[in-house]
Amino acid sequence: MIGEEDVEDPEVRIALTKELGLDQPLYVQYGKWIGRILQGDLGKSLITRRDVSLELFDRIPATAYLAITGMILSMLIAIPMGTLAALK
Repeated sequence: MIGEEDVEDPEVRIALTKELGLDQPLYVQYGKWIGRILQGDLGKSLITRRDVSLELFDRIPATAYLAITGMILSMLIAIPMGTLAALK
């Protein structure tokens, strides 16, 4: 997150630590995290810096398509195989 050129700069490291809340005790960090989760705030992606909820919503259509396709394919195989097994 800091980047190659700022790794040695302690001011950048301190600023990032404060921004992420890593300068607080673990129980305080956990309490704040739980509070934000309960409000629907999943935080920001460390890679894209976008809200995680937006990242998830962007991927829902592909996930739904994959799930529905898998369900249809499994039924196309399972129903004839179950019928065949019942007849034999």
